[in-house]
Amino acid sequence: MLRPRIWTAMSATAIGAAALVALSVAPASAGAVGPCHNPTAGSAGTLCYFYHSNEQGSQEGVTNKVPDLSSPPIYFEGNAGAGEGLRVWNDAGSAGNNRTDCKAHVFFSANYGGPEVTLQPEGQNGSVNPTLGADNNNNRSQNFC
Repeated sequence: MLRPRIWTAMSATAIGAAALVALSVAPASAGAVGPCHNPTAGSAGTLCYFYHSNEQGSQEGVTNKVPDLSSPPIYFEGNAGAGEGLRVWNDAGSAGNNRTDCKAHVFFSANYGGPEVTLQPEGQNGSVNPTLGADNNNNRSQNFC
């Protein structure tokens, strides 16, 4: 018969292992749709982030208002270029607005704070920002309209 102390140690080990497994499962990227400029991937209506300036490198289309691009985390998952698999928050070098109905806003801080870069609706001058200005590699949240 096992002593109570051994059962307690075994229970603690099992609980710790279960917690570790739960933490290692990556959460789904809310609002992320994958490659940009690809209607079959659902990129219409997204803010398209690129890993490098001038719309170069891996890309990720993100829909909706997102108060914190790191929660749940969103990663570059499109076109297998430089930056593939890296985080979008604080790593985007350029962006393009694929929405035709309103402006897109990229913010330096979570919860729409700090310096802001505005991109005009798709098809208009200013719908692409080749460097993200003050938010280059410092993008943390986004909003539309």
